[in-house]
Amino acid sequence: MVAGRDEPVGSISYTIAEYAHRVRHQLHDDLVERHARELHSRNSYDCWNGLGDRDQELWRHMARLDLTNR
Repeated sequence: MVAGRDEPVGSISYTIAEYAHRVRHQLHDDLVERHARELHSRNSYDCWNGLGDRDQELWRHMARLDLTNR
């Protein structure tokens, strides 16, 4: 997702997409994916594979935040 493509500037979705775009290359994708799955499994009863793409990307974003704020 590229910031600004579908969302108005200032929206939560735009902010998430902009942040993800800025930190995407600072953290290895495998690390982000693994941490997102760990966060999800600790906080949800839903199956990861049953989540939609947007929900999975939200978990990845939370993982990036968690990993960059340590």
